[in-house]
Amino acid sequence: MGVNQVMLLGNIVRAPELRRLPSGDAVVDFDLAVNKAYKDKSGVLHEEVSFFSCTSFGIQAENVSKYCAKGREVFVLGELRQERWENDKGEKRSRVKVKCRQVQFLRMPKDYPERSGSPAGESGACASGEYAPYDDPDAL
Repeated sequence: MGVNQVMLLGNIVRAPELRRLPSGDAVVDFDLAVNKAYKDKSGVLHEEVSFFSCTSFGIQAENVSKYCAKGREVFVLGELRQERWENDKGEKRSRVKVKCRQVQFLRMPKDYPERSGSPAGESGACASGEYAPYDDPDAL
């Protein structure tokens, strides 16, 4: 038995995209940019950015769609899932996505649009709740 858990702290790259499964369940996809700063052996500071595709389901998806926009800082707890498919040319493709169990809303940028009814104001809101089973490959 293995362990598959990921924790990310970063900023949403573009507005989350909400959609509905045929069952009517909500699904939201968003991309997260995670910055890392480090010094090399000579003491020069470098910054590196990694991008991660994330998916949330159910009430959590609706909350992410409602309260998050480009630039919003979030903490994500989830697991990695590999998607596999063939493109139009018959070439095999794959990518790894984060299936979110919890999305914690953190700081908003200063130019963030005002959102009435934010569950916890400036920070601290947690989008968790019902979500689709992780073992459903069609729930992507």
